[in-house]
Amino acid sequence: GVLAGLVVVTAIYLGVQFAARGLLGPDLASHTQAPLADALAVVLGSPGRTLMLLAAVIWVSAFVGQVP
Repeated sequence: GVLAGLVVVTAIYLGVQFAARGLLGPDLASHTQAPLADALAVVLGSPGRTLMLLAAVIWVSAFVGQVP
């Protein structure tokens, strides 16, 4: 139930953080605007950064108007 969901979300969050830390290393703290996009840019170059930013815009726009 709820506990399983919490465990899954926590595991995903930690996985993303460890991946970003592994890709950007100590420079992670200096990437304040879009650290996950910068991490993906390390792997896929500029198109990877653009893809991550576009995905973030789509995800956020899906929730616009749903918050009372």
